[in-house]
Formats: sequence, structure tokens, C-alpha cells
Amino acid sequence: MGLVWVHDALGRPVAVVRSPRGLGTTNCAFGGPDRRSLFITESDTGSILKAEFPPELGIAGAPIFGLDSA
Repeated sequence: MGLVWVHDALGRPVAVVRSPRGLGTTNCAFGGPDRRSLFITESDTGSILKAEFPPELGIAGAPIFGLDSA
């Protein structure tokens, strides 16, 4: 339906991102220096969308274990 729901660790919804391009949101991943950028693929238009969450919302992706430790 063109939406990405963001949930906290307890499964409660904390944010909803609506696609401005189409209804075919397919995958998403957090990235950026503070992991506050949400990258979303949208299949109807072949777009990659980016949503930035402000720090005061406390929304950030978890780090991938093993990549930072060498």
C-alpha cells in the first residue's frame, strides 16, 4: 500500500513513511552515518527512496554485527 511502518523493540508502531512515488514498496534498510536514514525500494517506478528521521525521535537502525569488529 505504499507504506513502511517502523516499530520499536517491543513491536509498537513509532512511525509510518508513505511513498511519494507509488504503492509498491518492497524492501527497506537503515543506513547513513547515524543509521537514521531509511532507504526504501519502490517497484512500481523502480525508485530508491530515502527518509531521514530527526535525532529527537530516537529512530535508528541496529548495527550489523561483525562488520565493525575486525
